This record gives sequence, structure tokens and C-alpha cells, in this order.
Amino acid sequence: MMSMTESINLNFFLQRDEYYAAMEFQRQQRTGLSTDKKVGGILILLGAASWIVLGNVALSIALFVTGIAVALLSHPLRARAFRTRWEREPLFRTEQTIAFDEQSIAFRMGHIESNLPWTYYESWLESTDGFLLVYGESFNYLPKRAFQDETALKRFREMLGKKITRKR
Repeated sequence: MMSMTESINLNFFLQRDEYYAAMEFQRQQRTGLSTDKKVGGILILLGAASWIVLGNVALSIALFVTGIAVALLSHPLRARAFRTRWEREPLFRTEQTIAFDEQSIAFRMGHIESNLPWTYYESWLESTDGFLLVYGESFNYLPKRAFQDETALKRFREMLGKKITRKR
């Protein structure tokens, strides 16, 4: 059990692919089945329905092709847009230093410093590679590789369970 004054300190650089994977993980946790696949499926069904009900072959083909494109191309296009955003934003590539204690979470990313209360976060998620501290539609990502060892990971999970009661 952690004492009241003990803190957990992390120091790391984010990696583009792990952060993108965390974004996709959060999206999947929020919506269940991929929204891309849902929309694509609906368009394909509308294409079939327009062929059966209206007999409109051109509309049916257009809806069917659009549905397939949405289902198959949305993810790669989203990944490409994220890569572009990542390259334009130097803050993504700055060293992150984070300290967690009983009262708050202190962040330092490049020239930006903040000290947030635990209540800032609504929930948390744990993926295979890291933790997502969720606020609204956004999150702070903490890669597991930044923790010193399995004991530190266990202490952090305990702290999360105490401080952010809602785990998604």
C-alpha cells in the first residue's frame, strides 16, 4: 500500500504508433463496433434496399461502393491524417514528465506545466500497452513501458482505483 506522501514518477517520449493505437482503442471502447463499419454496412444495406424496392441500379451501385469504401478506407485515411497532425505538432515529440501523488497529477511537456486534481478525469482505460486517463472525449496516455517495473504498475492501478472510481 502506498503511503500518503509517496508518488509515482514517469518520464518518457510518446511514440506516434502507440498513441494512435491508444486513440483507436478509446474509439473502439466508446462505440463498440467500429463506426466506420456501421456506416459502411448501413450504406451497403441501403444500396441493396434501393435495388429491391426502387429498382434503381445506379443508386444501388453508388451506395454499395460508397459503403465498401467507408468500411475499408476510413481507418487508413484517419491514420494518415493523424500522422500529418503528429508531424506538425512538436509538443507530441517532447519529453513528458509526470508525477502522481495522493492530491494531484503534475505534468510537464516541453515548456508546458500543469497540476491537475484527480477529479479532472472522468474514467480510465487500460490497454495492452498503456493507460488512458479520460476527460471528455480526450485522454492522457501513459505507456506501460514508462513504469519502472511490475510493482510500479500495480501501485499505479491501485491509485487509479482509489482516485478515479469509474473504469471503462
